[in-house]
Amino acid sequence: MIRAIRLGASVNRVLNDYGLKDKALIGRGAFSLVYDGGKASVYKLTVDGYSYGLMKNATGRHFPKIRRDYGIVGEIAINNIQHHLYLMKMERLQKLQAGGNARLQAMTITQSVSKYVRLSLAIQMIEHDKTFPKSILQALWQVQQYQVFSQENVLDMHMANFMQRESGTLIITDPLLDRPVWRARVDEERRKYGNADTPALIA
Repeated sequence: MIRAIRLGASVNRVLNDYGLKDKALIGRGAFSLVYDGGKASVYKLTVDGYSYGLMKNATGRHFPKIRRDYGIVGEIAINNIQHHLYLMKMERLQKLQAGGNARLQAMTITQSVSKYVRLSLAIQMIEHDKTFPKSILQALWQVQQYQVFSQENVLDMHMANFMQRESGTLIITDPLLDRPVWRARVDEERRKYGNADTPALIA
């Protein structure tokens, strides 16, 4: 298992500047931190520029609602390379409920992506199921279009990157990963420890 990036001075500075230091850390992904923002909101601090860009520009009900976009708020060094930190205030979501429709829909997507590798082909295969919600397919095509906009990203569509609203609506959270950031993190781990897996932003 890859070791987490230490919470250094640059990240601490952002937490202090934006009032997050005293808020509860309620979640973290491979390259992000999620802080409590109240009953209906959370703050997400991420080093993943592609995930940030997609969430900022995506439309439709299967992406998180952005309450406030703070943009670039700082930098963090990964393997001696500086990368931007981005901050958003967004709607609070729930984990996928066991046996719920959203979880079953996410499983259909991840299994198709795992089988066909290319997102465009995976979506085309899902489209053969006429009962699968068209609104989710439209959201997936948005991800695919954003993915091909540049080659500097990695498809990262697995179950942990899906959540749901209280209503049961499936939400796509972090389907793409910034390739240079991912590469720098893996190289850093290999240089320090000789192995690497999925990185986390802090311990």
